[in-house]
Amino acid sequence: MATATLLKKLAFLTVLGTMDCWKIFLTVKNFVKTFNKAEMNNQMTSMNKMVDGIPKITLVRSQVGLANFIDICVILFIMLVRLFRIAFRTSELIYSEWQDEDKPDHEILLLYMFQETAMNILPILLFRFFSAVLQDGQHIRRKVVWLKDCLEIIFVISWITILSGLVNNDVLDPWIFFATGVIITLQVHGCWIMWLAIEDNLFYTQLENQPVTDKLKILWDFNTKNVKLSSRFNWEVNYVGTIGVESIHLDRNVLDLSPEHISALVSTELGQWKSKYSVLGYTIPVIRAVALGGLLMKSYNSPIVGALFGFKEIKDPSIPMFIAYICIWPSILDVINYVDSLFSTLTVLQGDRLALKRHTLEDLTAALYHVAGATEHHPIFDGLYSAWMLGRPTVETRISRMNYAARTITRN
Repeated sequence: MATATLLKKLAFLTVLGTMDCWKIFLTVKNFVKTFNKAEMNNQMTSMNKMVDGIPKITLVRSQVGLANFIDICVILFIMLVRLFRIAFRTSELIYSEWQDEDKPDHEILLLYMFQETAMNILPILLFRFFSAVLQDGQHIRRKVVWLKDCLEIIFVISWITILSGLVNNDVLDPWIFFATGVIITLQVHGCWIMWLAIEDNLFYTQLENQPVTDKLKILWDFNTKNVKLSSRFNWEVNYVGTIGVESIHLDRNVLDLSPEHISALVSTELGQWKSKYSVLGYTIPVIRAVALGGLLMKSYNSPIVGALFGFKEIKDPSIPMFIAYICIWPSILDVINYVDSLFSTLTVLQGDRLALKRHTLEDLTAALYHVAGATEHHPIFDGLYSAWMLGRPTVETRISRMNYAARTITRN
């Protein structure tokens, strides 16, 4: 019996450790390439700007490097905490002390969730936030992921507390927690849609640049009332498309470009909306809902999870589920985010090909070089990291693929 438990623990640590090593490899690769390969390019308008006498590309390089260093520290911290939980039974020791004090089961559950949130979840979220804000721009994938993860944690803790309290910590049908996982995902998605709608109305105004709006109306038959101007002085151009919200957001610095180049940037975003891969943007939330619901259902009152983390006896059936959520769910979520990122990368490349049918290669190339490196939306460093972690191919990759597509069109 002890041997079987040991093998399960080793297998668990090996699988999750391998996934963490892959993430560390991607991050270190980007970290090294950022410092070794980031060079000035006269075509990169935004990167040639001087900030306090220093080229912006130098500042961005330092910010990206520091952000990657924080990311590596977070991954190592998660690996260390997981090892201590399993090898030294740190979770079980604290829980046993509270049980020995004859505290009520619901009070123990609340104390346990509070301690885990304060000691493990909150520090990780804070460091991830610091890593994300080092990058310019608001429409960064990591910021979106961070915000959704925060909302999800709040909803999960709330639902576990409410359901356990209503039944006085008696055992419930596990399918209730499958439904809970689906509901939580819908709540997170609903909050995100609500935030997009509020942001669209409060922080953006209609674009009054008629040459740009007229061109977009002709090329894409897009409602030009939904082309909005941001108050930020950055180089972002984003298509924001979800249920009930559909608009193009432009930062003010983009207006320094010619109408042809502005229209080209907008077309690359609209091309993603028209892409055959864009439907997957609605598939990923469904996968996430099913995965979260399945994990909560299978781990609820699970002796396997209890044995894996060294618990001898667990009176509260919600404890294994909460442990599985904070220790296993992040790795499952990494896999889902990898798939989402890779399909997002394909969507960007497909959108560029559709934009190429409406603009010249020269205009598209010049437009992308203008904004290259300004934010993670237009990465210029490591292509593998950008595709797996950011869901965006590098600008050089996009231009290379468009050149290939243009040659193919010419031959045909």
